[in-house]
Amino acid sequence: FMTAAKNGVIDAWFHLGCMFFDGFGVQESHSTSLRCWREAARLGHVDSSVNVGIFYREGYKVKQNDKKAFSWFRRAALNGSPMGAKLAGLMCQEGSGVSRANKHRAAKYFEIAAKGGDSDSQYTMAEYLCENETAREVRR
Repeated sequence: FMTAAKNGVIDAWFHLGCMFFDGFGVQESHSTSLRCWREAARLGHVDSSVNVGIFYREGYKVKQNDKKAFSWFRRAALNGSPMGAKLAGLMCQEGSGVSRANKHRAAKYFEIAAKGGDSDSQYTMAEYLCENETAREVRR
C-alpha cells in the first residue's frame, strides 16, 4: 500500500491508515494512521475525513477541538458521506463546534445522511417532521 499511496492512490492512504490504526501487518501507530487519513482526506477520501473528525471530536492523539471536528465532518457530508452528515448533524443539534445549536441546520445534515441510508438519521428526520407538524397544529 505504501508504494500505491506514494503514487497518489487515495484508497491506499485510507487503507494504510487502517493498518496503522489496527497494527495489521505494521507496528500499531495511531499518530501515523492520523497522518495517512489526513492525506487521504486532503485528496478527497470521505471516510478518512470522518476518521480525522473523530480524532478531533474525541481529542485522540490531537488536542480536542469541536470546531475542527465539525469542519472535517462537514467536509465529508458535503462530499456525500452519510456518516459525516450524521455526525455534523449531531454537532449542530448539540451546538458543538458551531456557534449555537440549530435544529434547522442539523436537519440539513440529517437529510443528507438519511438519503444516504443512515437509519438513525431517517428516524431523526421523522421526529423533526412530526415536531414541525405538531407546531403547525398548535399555531392554528
